[in-house]
Amino acid sequence: MKALFLIQGQEVPSSRYRVLQFLPAWQEAGHEVIVVSHGEALGDIGHTLELAKECQVVFIHRKRLALSFVRRLKQAGCRLVYDVDDAVMFRDALHKKPKSHARQWRYKRLVKAVDQVIVGNCYIQEHTPVASQVMPTCLSLKHYESAKEVAESEKPTLVWIGDTGSIHYLKKLAPILEKVGEHVEGCRLKIICDTFFDLKNMEVIKIPWNQDTEVAELADSQVGLMPLAMDPWSQGKCALKFLQYLAVARPAVVTPAGMNNDLLAMGECGFKAITAEEWVRSLVTLLGDKNLRQRQGARGQELVREHFSLEARQKEWVSLVSGI
Repeated sequence: MKALFLIQGQEVPSSRYRVLQFLPAWQEAGHEVIVVSHGEALGDIGHTLELAKECQVVFIHRKRLALSFVRRLKQAGCRLVYDVDDAVMFRDALHKKPKSHARQWRYKRLVKAVDQVIVGNCYIQEHTPVASQVMPTCLSLKHYESAKEVAESEKPTLVWIGDTGSIHYLKKLAPILEKVGEHVEGCRLKIICDTFFDLKNMEVIKIPWNQDTEVAELADSQVGLMPLAMDPWSQGKCALKFLQYLAVARPAVVTPAGMNNDLLAMGECGFKAITAEEWVRSLVTLLGDKNLRQRQGARGQELVREHFSLEARQKEWVSLVSGI
């Protein structure tokens, strides 16, 4: 079986975690692979349709393609699989009005035009008007093995990892982090990103993201951060940051939205916080109790290994995409 995978880009985190890391398992199952970015696919639609005619499956990751293009892919005679790991039927958290009838209508038409819908969590599934299968975002245990060689930071260190598009969540947490800095002597914030900001009461360690060093940088910390908004877009988040902290056995304090809440319900691996008081109390508690951090981190690492690892879910993914 040959499949055409349409992705956002080779370096885009969503593409790497939702598609690219599964492709070796797809090939090991005896299938063939063609990978094309959405930009390339839409830049030469004729060529893309010719590629689709060679394939039995076309996998569309995340982008809400025009219905006319989707129908032409369908006419090529291949099985269409659509994978979505964000609440794309809503506007993102920066908009004052998250709900959009136009976005919901386009999403409904798209998912009804394909043969298989794969979603990143139950919230997205609840807002998908056709039958769908939940496949959580997964991490490769092999990639995180090196974390065992890195002891947690001896200094009280909070860590956040992400990109420019999501750092606004962390910036909104700044007043809370300033209070934590007043309560915990020597507390530091490590930001792993390509954009940064400073704090008055806390040293900020600025680490440009690098795939080769991210595991060591995450492990050289004590507590992870995943603040979100309590809006429809944030409810669709697949908890990637939270999973990354847990993969290196570090607990986290998170907004209880979407998959964050589901992870916390599966085992004691951190704290949820909404109010400023909850954030400060949770962070100060974890930073001050090494035994608690170790216990929650170990439980979180176990959850990743059993339920959210590439190794545990890759056969299921291959089956979903192939339809076999």
